[in-house]
Amino acid sequence: MKKKIEDITIGTDPEFFLYSQLENKFISPIGMYEGTKKDPKVISENGHMIQVDGVSCEVNIPPCKTAEEFNKELQFVVGYIRDTIAKPKNLVISEAVTAMFTDDQLNCREAWEIGCDPDLSAWTLDVNNPKSYESNLRACGGHISVGYANPNEEVSIALIKAMDLFLSVPSVLIDEDVRRRALYGKAGAMRFKGFGVEHRTLSNFWLFNPVLRTWAFENTLKACEFVNIGGIITNEDDIIKCINTGDKEMAQEIIEDYNLTIPNEEEVYENEFA
Repeated sequence: MKKKIEDITIGTDPEFFLYSQLENKFISPIGMYEGTKKDPKVISENGHMIQVDGVSCEVNIPPCKTAEEFNKELQFVVGYIRDTIAKPKNLVISEAVTAMFTDDQLNCREAWEIGCDPDLSAWTLDVNNPKSYESNLRACGGHISVGYANPNEEVSIALIKAMDLFLSVPSVLIDEDVRRRALYGKAGAMRFKGFGVEHRTLSNFWLFNPVLRTWAFENTLKACEFVNIGGIITNEDDIIKCINTGDKEMAQEIIEDYNLTIPNEEEVYENEFA
């Protein structure tokens, strides 16, 4: 059978917060450096980019073909912000998925703008319109993009469903944050891209150490292979409910049913960017 997903590349545009240990609060990066959603700042000849996204820092890496590349590119671009922007201001990179900002850090229009255009649900094809902020709570995403030869919508939708199975379901057990889901990250959240498709359900929980980064990369490849071999998801409703409600017991059952992998807690390192 001819493969549906070939010439695979994997990219990401994760977000993270800056934190002041001295002031014991999260610090907005607005005004600290150049780069916006519409006009990211290029920081290398290879295409690494940085931008301010609301009160979070966002980074972009070149498309990768191996987990080693994926780790290296993320280490470079997050390390760039740590070394050139955070450290000179006595700030650290936080691994928090969500954060409550103090009023003084949100006293401009940019801090209240929802930076995301609507996305779709691969499961229902309904449009997910971003909600307006109703509090000082902010959240970080860890979206993963897959490029492949001759992309089409049918294959992309199947891939996003598979990524929910291989990534989003296990994340219910791995990602300890429970607040982001109220703002973003419903099951099957996706955007079609000219190069392929973007999976938008995950937070940035996997960003901060190489074990989780490698797991995210390799399980994305497993999702591609699942589509290529004609894998069948038999319990769509359970997967959607599991992700949207954070049902850990259901997540464990699905992981066992499909023989999915999750990292061993003893292998997961501390935040290497702190």
